[in-house]
Amino acid sequence: MSIWGWGFIGLLCLVCLETLSNEALKPCKLRRHLETKHGEYVTKPLQFFENKLKEYQSKKKVMEALQGSAVSVFKVQHKVEATIRKLAQWKKRVDQGNYDSFENMSDFLTKEETRLPNTVTNAVKEHLEGLKTQLREYFPALDAQCS
Repeated sequence: MSIWGWGFIGLLCLVCLETLSNEALKPCKLRRHLETKHGEYVTKPLQFFENKLKEYQSKKKVMEALQGSAVSVFKVQHKVEATIRKLAQWKKRVDQGNYDSFENMSDFLTKEETRLPNTVTNAVKEHLEGLKTQLREYFPALDAQCS
């Protein structure tokens, strides 16, 4: 198995986002890091770490888009509002039993030919609402700040 299957990209652990030294790139040291700090992930398939990489790359892209000299509060506010609208849309889809916005969940439900219990559906909706609330608290609307 290659070191990339253990959840590492370059010198960054994809599980804890800890920056590792060049010395830590030795396969035995990477394995030790994974086993000692993330023992619950040792048996995870390669796809798990590939998903972690995609998640990290998308977060990095968002952070880069929200930083820099060309970024203004108006552009950031626009992106935040778009994300809040997206969360509301996802919640609406979950209400309708549509999980296409959640690729892993959708694949699982299709493969297993099953439906989510109401408790899980409600937990997903609560989580989406919580994300929306946290975004609103961290990035209040401009008109609310000015009044």
